[in-house]
Amino acid sequence: MIKLRKSYSSGFLIVLPMMYIPTIEANDLCSGKIFSECSTLFTLQPRTTVGETFKSLNNIRDSGQASPELLQTLEDIDDLSPEDQVDAYLAIASDESGQLSDNVTKLNKSNSAAVSARIGAVRGLATGETSSVAMMNRDGSLINEYVIHQGGSAGDDDFTRFGVYGRFDYDNGDVDATLNQAGYDFDGYGITVGGDYTFNKSYLVGLSLGFPFYENDFDTENTKTDIDGVIVTGYFSYFVDAWYIDGVISYSALELDMQRGINIAGDTTIVKADNVGSDITSVSVGGGYLFNYNLWALNAEGMLQYTTSTTDGYKEEVVKGNDDLALTVDKVDDLSSTQLIVGGTASYPFSSTVGVIQPYFRGYMHYEFEDDSNTIVTRIAGDTGSTILPVLTDEPDSFYGTAHIGVSGIFMNNLRGYGEVGTLLGLDNTSAYSISVGVNLDF
Repeated sequence: MIKLRKSYSSGFLIVLPMMYIPTIEANDLCSGKIFSECSTLFTLQPRTTVGETFKSLNNIRDSGQASPELLQTLEDIDDLSPEDQVDAYLAIASDESGQLSDNVTKLNKSNSAAVSARIGAVRGLATGETSSVAMMNRDGSLINEYVIHQGGSAGDDDFTRFGVYGRFDYDNGDVDATLNQAGYDFDGYGITVGGDYTFNKSYLVGLSLGFPFYENDFDTENTKTDIDGVIVTGYFSYFVDAWYIDGVISYSALELDMQRGINIAGDTTIVKADNVGSDITSVSVGGGYLFNYNLWALNAEGMLQYTTSTTDGYKEEVVKGNDDLALTVDKVDDLSSTQLIVGGTASYPFSSTVGVIQPYFRGYMHYEFEDDSNTIVTRIAGDTGSTILPVLTDEPDSFYGTAHIGVSGIFMNNLRGYGEVGTLLGLDNTSAYSISVGVNLDF
């Protein structure tokens, strides 16, 4: 375990190791995955939120800038066990700030998936391909491709159609604790509604509105974040023969209500920040190719997606306890993600008395280009100077996958629906699953 001892006579910090690292297996200590070399907790490379908080707070103490209340808190931490010292320094840091980058990806995912599902459905309807939605006759039998292109309405060169759709997504998962942030569970749902117009058989333009509602419940007692807002998305698609190109741009205006519990030596402080604004912008361009093997419908596709977010600065309000532990967080700019996403879909249609039923599987590999940690600037109320307490985000995984299995159906009067379950694969500290259902109606 690590024993923390400090010398103030010379102004330098002395840290003597006894090798305690929370949530980290002992055989990882010198693996290079977490440390560049065997070292003590607070001289780690790369830097960590725990280590930076330790150094910043003790710099405040050494420089004589700590208020009496903050000085007493730091002395209380000195008397704790090594495990509790680490927990205390992580509690003083802002858990909510550290997980803002996680929200960028999570909140953008469900709305993007809803739009992608809709574009795929319209593409199948206009071209007669069965890779997204199978076509059916009124008696429930499959329409073959020859009939569609020779005499069906979907084969007309002047094919035009309005459509509306809706989708519901439920997400649940957990993120493990690290030396940069406390662990937390997330749970929430998103509702997406939209409409679009298809013309000349090959062009689609549309608009959707998404309404996310999420809660992050941290392992630290009395610590949580509630997130809601609105997502506006515009999209287009061009499809000819078996090829297609898609483009999507979205803007999210979100509000975050954050509460943080700080428990040190049995004393609990609760701070909060309400109605914190956050904006997310996402742009993606991709394309793919549809092909059939017997009745199997296959789709190979790729996409480049760029996402960036800005969160307003905020000042925490003390609900209970020590006023000097509240933080002021600077405006958080440019938490961004650039991903290459490649994968495909396989489906097989079955005719039934109620419609055409089509089970499908979708799988994607995500490569993250921007896999560096970000630093968020905070300051503590008990500092009479202006010392920065940096909060470091975890480095995102460079590679991970998503897998989805579901079933879609097309019924009478151009009513179509689908349902699926999905999961994340290959993330180091995150596990999650999702459930989605949607309906499409074309006129």
